[in-house]
Amino acid sequence: MNKWKIFTAALFLLTLTFVLNSPIAAQSGALPAGLTEKSTLVEVLAWLDKTGFPDARIGFQSTGNNPTDPVEASMSTATYSDWAVFGKGFKLSKTDGCRIVLKNDSLDLLDFSTKSPDGEKGAFSNFRKAGDKQPGYAGNLYIALDLLSHKKMKGSYRLTEKKEKADRLGTWQTKFYGKGDKLDITKQKYRIPPTKIEITYDLLMEVVGSKPNGGDERMPADYITFTFDDKDASDKFYAVFRRAVELCKED
Repeated sequence: MNKWKIFTAALFLLTLTFVLNSPIAAQSGALPAGLTEKSTLVEVLAWLDKTGFPDARIGFQSTGNNPTDPVEASMSTATYSDWAVFGKGFKLSKTDGCRIVLKNDSLDLLDFSTKSPDGEKGAFSNFRKAGDKQPGYAGNLYIALDLLSHKKMKGSYRLTEKKEKADRLGTWQTKFYGKGDKLDITKQKYRIPPTKIEITYDLLMEVVGSKPNGGDERMPADYITFTFDDKDASDKFYAVFRRAVELCKED
């Protein structure tokens, strides 16, 4: 074998290794049975509602001042982050093109952490204080698929190998990022989910108390995670949700 053939073979192996180990290759997955590249957004969302959303533990990361409280935000330049994970049970409640709302009528907070200067504040403070003493909280999750990044997303990865943590939070996780296209929620006077879904946040979680003094608490997010017990379920969800984002991609 001459030097040129050796060089060509080496270059081919190097390129193949790079492709197989690249994030794009690792994250690309075929759509599950029943869906194709020609499937409509309605068909994709129907699959997610039946097979994906109800079985996912859903997490949110939010960084910065609490934008739902403009008075408090205007008095402070400090930034902090909140992290919340909710249990299974979300179902598709409203759709308006690429704007969707998921609802969970029996909300369960699995994990929460905050870097707020006041640990008792942060997102969902009333809901967290209530704990198991005041059941009857519901959650509305607003997702603007057209405002999510179609480039920045992460396919299935192992969240933890610790059984206790996996039993509580799941094992296999996917992650999707917002692009930061947001408007002031305080200017919106409706309740979520509204009859007509207007532009508010790319990602927004609302907790609604059933009692008169329960109050509504909202938390926008920089990214959202969906975590499953099974890797195959996580892989399929990633492929389908990614397809939903691609179908809503703005030119």
